[in-house]
Formats: sequence, structure tokens, C-alpha cells
Amino acid sequence: MFDALLPGVDGVTSKRQMSWEEAWGHMPAAYYDSLTGSNALSDLGSNGRNGSQSDTAMAKSCTAARNAGIIVYTIGYQTNATTSGKLRDCASTSSHYYDASGTQISTVFSAIATSIQKLKLTQ
Repeated sequence: MFDALLPGVDGVTSKRQMSWEEAWGHMPAAYYDSLTGSNALSDLGSNGRNGSQSDTAMAKSCTAARNAGIIVYTIGYQTNATTSGKLRDCASTSSHYYDASGTQISTVFSAIATSIQKLKLTQ
């Protein structure tokens, strides 16, 4: 199936399959936006809310999860200061928030996995 993805695309001289982490590391949201003239996050699906309503819904969800004893990890992947702040506020603690860009995302996922494994061992 991968081999059928690029036939006929002008300028393509070679191809190789990448993991999702690697692919997104090479194509951040801003790059996607510049290529498509669209918004990467909006293209994931619209829920009919405006930004303020989405922020409120997210904050309520984060609070409900924490109140239920769920540990919340958040990742700000190439985000601006406003979005990073909202994600930091959502995380269970400041150490449960991770800032990442490019291929650093692999390191972030590894750190979260290690944290979860330690948590499982101590419970």
C-alpha cells in the first residue's frame, strides 16, 4: 500500500516509509498549514465550538480527570506560549507537562513511558 502513495507526484525522486513520530517531526503543524492553506488542528475535525468554548471544555475535562485520581500527562508539540500554558495547567503537575519540537517527541514519549512504568512498580 505504501508503494502506491506517490506515483505521479512531480519532483519525487525517492521515498521511504517513516514512523508517525518521525513524520510529524518533519512536518509540524505550521508547515502543514503553509502547504495546505488550512489549519492542521482544525482539519482533525471540527466540534462546532469556538476557541473559548473548547478551552473551557478542556479545562473541565482536565479537572474531572484529576479529581477522579487520573494522572494527566500533556505534551506541547511546537506550541505557542498560550497553548503551552493551557496544556501545563491541564497536566497533573508541572512535571507531567512536556514541551517538544521536531524529533524530540520520541524522547518525550520515552520519558512518559518510563514515568508510567515507575508508577506501576510503586503501586
